[in-house]
Amino acid sequence: MTGTLICDEDGLYDPRTFNDRLVLGMKGQISEAELHFIRARLRGGIISKARRGELITPLPVGLAYDPSRAPCAACSPPSRQPGRRLPA
Repeated sequence: MTGTLICDEDGLYDPRTFNDRLVLGMKGQISEAELHFIRARLRGGIISKARRGELITPLPVGLAYDPSRAPCAACSPPSRQPGRRLPA
């Protein structure tokens, strides 16, 4: 390895030394665990919203939510008519 040093808000680390490699490895493991916990909490929030009936998901093309949050057809009746030909 070259003489590269790694710096963060907690200190300055030299990956050539055993203790610094150990600390950096532990920091990586802890960061990975924190990401797992954050994802689990976000998923729990989504499931909780779904149980309460408050989860709004994207609808397929042609559908939209009405003011009462019920899915309905997005097109108004005049727009369902075939298009007119434009003069060339």
